[in-house]
Amino acid sequence: MFCSHCGKEVSDEAYVCTYCGCLVGKGKAPQKDSGEQANVMAILGLIFALFCPILGIVFGAIGMVKAKELNGTGERMASWSIVLSIIVSILFITAVVAIA
Repeated sequence: MFCSHCGKEVSDEAYVCTYCGCLVGKGKAPQKDSGEQANVMAILGLIFALFCPILGIVFGAIGMVKAKELNGTGERMASWSIVLSIIVSILFITAVVAIA
């Protein structure tokens, strides 16, 4: 195929002309691969662990399951959200019992 801007021959699979940089055709744009996807449930679990431990445990557990789908991404964060949620729950219950 030929570039419509500069007229030079480019590969049929090219997305941009290697000579002038203009878009040349039907090729797909190169995708940036970040390498990892964020485990949103693990992140939410860690956030909720401090404010609402029950939700921290729920989101942490979902994050653990999601980590298996994402090749382990966020597994440590999800497990820490569960641990932190349990610690905050124990502290809260201890404080309530001490007041009563």
